[in-house]
Amino acid sequence: MQLFLIIFYNQILISLRKPSKILANLIFFVIFVSFFAIVLSPDKSQLEPNLLVTIILFCLLFSILVFSADFLHQDYHDGTVEQIINACSNIEIFIFAKMLCNWLESCLMIILIAILFFYLNDFSSNFYLKFLLLFFISLNINFICTFCASLVMMNNSSLIISIIALPLILPTLLIGHLAILEQEKLLLSIIALTIFSAGVSVIATAKIVKIAVD
Repeated sequence: MQLFLIIFYNQILISLRKPSKILANLIFFVIFVSFFAIVLSPDKSQLEPNLLVTIILFCLLFSILVFSADFLHQDYHDGTVEQIINACSNIEIFIFAKMLCNWLESCLMIILIAILFFYLNDFSSNFYLKFLLLFFISLNINFICTFCASLVMMNNSSLIISIIALPLILPTLLIGHLAILEQEKLLLSIIALTIFSAGVSVIATAKIVKIAVD
């Protein structure tokens, strides 16, 4: 646990040195949500709940995909990954800390902005539950995207990441869409899916990193 906290804290400090990337991701999300809202509903001051949730989930997905495209890319090329493998017997701790830090950078502010969009469109019932749903949905998508990014960390191909990640993320989007709209009981399903994705993604990414270094 202490090792995880040290690595996580260190990753947070590194992230704070590059606030422009976080800000750019947030602006990307706001612009895309606003654009689709205007294009798809030009004559209405407020969006239908079904359309609003769809727009936010897909913009959230694209934001995470773009943000996660270079996951482990720099660490692999500057030798950080190799040093971690030599210094730490459990590389999974490093991978898990990196994935959580990636979520914190790419998703936390976006979730708060998404809740604000819900409020502005009078889709305001049960904010706490909606926050939890978006929290676990984004966390699940983040685990999948970072895993897919690790598959191409040597050449950093965003197109390949998207092709691999989208079919894996689709079930989360479908269940999450239903849960946010009207079936809050699906929260447990989202949590279970997130835990499963976390375990598989961390273990699989650790294996890929070891193979790449060897």
